[in-house]
Amino acid sequence: MFFIVFCDTVTYIMWAALLGKSYDEIASDDKLLIISNLLNLLVFYLLCRIFISIVEKNELKEIKIQESIFLLLMTAFESFVVYGYMINVNSVESVIEVIAILLGFLIFNIYITYITRKTADLKRATTGSDIAQAVS
Repeated sequence: MFFIVFCDTVTYIMWAALLGKSYDEIASDDKLLIISNLLNLLVFYLLCRIFISIVEKNELKEIKIQESIFLLLMTAFESFVVYGYMINVNSVESVIEVIAILLGFLIFNIYITYITRKTADLKRATTGSDIAQAVS
């Protein structure tokens, strides 16, 4: 529950700072509300990955730290891209473009996490087989 409230707050603070609008103005603008909720998903995904990396106990912390840093930088970049498009939103088609971009970013982030997980599993398996060969 904390993550959801925190992500929502971060998203609204970001929009308020970038657009100079109050919480009520953002919440009453349907376009901003939809895009804020999708951006909220990106921030939520980032925080969940960081939390899982911290809580997870394994020897591949370096890979998890690099993944978290990459996702943090990607989320910052994605936020600025969305802001760039938000400046020019003036029709339903523009909103659909921004939503498509956000969904693409979310799919990309999930794919990066999947690749990182597979790389970590491969490294763990390789390290395990190296240790087994050294022992025998």
